[in-house]
Amino acid sequence: MGKKLQLINGKIFLSDKRIVKGSILIDGEKIKRVYFNDSSHRGVDSIDLKGRMVIPGFIDAHTHLLQEGIKMMRPDLSSAESPEDILEIVREALKEYKKGDIIIASDFDESKWKNKRIPGKNNLDRVSPDNPLIIRRICGHIAVANSLALEKITDAWEGIDRKTGIMKEDVPLNISRIFPPEDYEVRKGLRKAVSKANSLGITSIHEIVKLSHISFYEELGEGGGLTLNVRVYIPIDDLGVVKKPDFEFRKIIFGGIKIFEDGSIGARTAANTFSYKDSPGNKGILIYSQREVEKFIQDAEKIGIQLMIHAIGNKAIKVVLNAYEKYLKDKNPLRHRMEHCELIDSNEIERMRKLEIIASMQPNFIYLWSQPRGMYEQAFGNRFKTNNPVALLKKKGITVAFGSDSMPLSPLLGIEGTVTAPFECQRMVMKEAIMCYTMNSAFAGFSLKKEGEIKNGKEANLVVLDREVRKIYLTFYKGRCVYSF
Repeated sequence: MGKKLQLINGKIFLSDKRIVKGSILIDGEKIKRVYFNDSSHRGVDSIDLKGRMVIPGFIDAHTHLLQEGIKMMRPDLSSAESPEDILEIVREALKEYKKGDIIIASDFDESKWKNKRIPGKNNLDRVSPDNPLIIRRICGHIAVANSLALEKITDAWEGIDRKTGIMKEDVPLNISRIFPPEDYEVRKGLRKAVSKANSLGITSIHEIVKLSHISFYEELGEGGGLTLNVRVYIPIDDLGVVKKPDFEFRKIIFGGIKIFEDGSIGARTAANTFSYKDSPGNKGILIYSQREVEKFIQDAEKIGIQLMIHAIGNKAIKVVLNAYEKYLKDKNPLRHRMEHCELIDSNEIERMRKLEIIASMQPNFIYLWSQPRGMYEQAFGNRFKTNNPVALLKKKGITVAFGSDSMPLSPLLGIEGTVTAPFECQRMVMKEAIMCYTMNSAFAGFSLKKEGEIKNGKEANLVVLDREVRKIYLTFYKGRCVYSF
């Protein structure tokens, strides 16, 4: 018999249509019973919630938690507000490295700078003459290398301008393959990232991770340090074809295959039918042809593997929907997904609904870049008013699951993004947003039988917040408190 715990005097989030005053009795790893009053049981440890909100643990439906951990071990460029700031951060970080060590610094976002010029190879050479140096944009689709780093990157990798040091898609997305992190760096970083996720109310993730890194999750799970549920998606580049990897999954679950069909808006590589406003003639890039995408889906349907396909621009979305339409004969029992879906045309929304494709979207993008004069308007002009239409897709009957893409790893920021969104097509009420980050994400990951709701018999994965859903006080994973403010 597991240890019992009761959470009393709380506001219990049962659904977007039902929030009740009550208590929750936890027995071991599961919710024993929800009481719609202030019932308490003698001899059972109690926590008085004092009227605070209790919601299901957040399920981040699209994240890169292991990479988040590695980044936490390296120089952080997220605070940079200019090219000079980047160089200063690197200059300080160099004090912690030996001569010749590779330095990879991540998460700058030049779209928020007054001077939007990214430091080039020559700038990086001056600040780091003795160390290979790479700076990587927050989206992960563009990076800049100094001369020493470029020497270590062969011509087999595409998208490299060796004159400026700017690299798009191929190298930035495969940094860990080209410059593998040390095992100690991965282990320590993963522990830090799991702890960070718990502090943000995350109790379950849909993780995109390299095949060679899966064992670190299993190892952490065997040691009892994996305090969230993990469903992993393997990049198609790691496997070559759509198949289940030859790996014994014990502490984590194999979810499916991740496929990139285009790039990102930040790198101006998301594939559209029109040119970028600030990059005339550039319509982005398709990674795979129509036929190649069709083959991926055909194979997935044949052997029963879920796909998450990254498609941001309207052209990429159309290609993916064409392929889904061709091979999904019986609705979508495998719950294939469209990741990001940022610039979907209105006429494609009905197709997506009929095919029952899951829209895996990131409301934090709205918060970060969708305001007037932000990155979306810089890139698309007046078209930016239709970006990330999370509310419209939900209203049309499409299952919208929320994730963060680790940009940043924060469900509360994402919820604020959609609740305060500038355009109606993006704007949800708080209760709807919570559902997208809990129940809908659980549905997308085939885990609704065990998580995603506060219900008798489900895992006691819970988050206690203030009534405004702005501050996290407690996070419980399988009945165990894994974060306390």
